[in-house]
Amino acid sequence: MFLRRSSSLAAVVIVTAGTLACSGSSSSNCIPLPTPPVRYMPAVVVGVSDSITGKPVADSASGTVRTISANDSLRHWTPPDSVLYGDLGVGTYTVMVQRPGYLPWYRYNVVVAAGNCGAPISTNLTARLQPTG
Repeated sequence: MFLRRSSSLAAVVIVTAGTLACSGSSSSNCIPLPTPPVRYMPAVVVGVSDSITGKPVADSASGTVRTISANDSLRHWTPPDSVLYGDLGVGTYTVMVQRPGYLPWYRYNVVVAAGNCGAPISTNLTARLQPTG
């Protein structure tokens, strides 16, 4: 967004981001305004639980979202602490979650689709980890 400076107090024009509505060929009289905050939505969200008890076990879990050419570590979402998330964009991925005392969990061909303006639509998964003992 831009705000037009003018010597007249009555001549203030507000326009949308990405366009210059200031008159003339120069934008030197325009002041960029901050764009409104956009609600953050990660590309992949993984709920992590014990396959036997059903209790959340993401507290010490880790993992990755990857393709042949891209890789992102899963991070903890707080709250709730039972969820991990990854930020790669639109595409098809392999998701892996691991935690001490559990077998690694994999999900292949996870598709993250494009929404408005090409932004990724969150893909929600549930990883039910199997104890090793």
